[in-house]
Amino acid sequence: MNDVARTKQRIYKGLDSLTPDALTKIAEVVDSLQTHHTNAPLALGGMWKDIPFDITNRDVRALRRKISRNVLRRKI
Repeated sequence: MNDVARTKQRIYKGLDSLTPDALTKIAEVVDSLQTHHTNAPLALGGMWKDIPFDITNRDVRALRRKISRNVLRRKI
């Protein structure tokens, strides 16, 4: 059994012992992870909706890292 299968099995076993409130919180975390960790292109709206623009969450994270590095290099 590989690591992913073991991790899934551990999660499934742990779910059986959780309260309904805790299960709701777990479901919210899973939803959040699925929403925020996708590489699907973002849909733009407003004045941008007619402009062909493919950008993924990964692209946004890379740009944020680059900007952060540049800002941190500046001397005040």
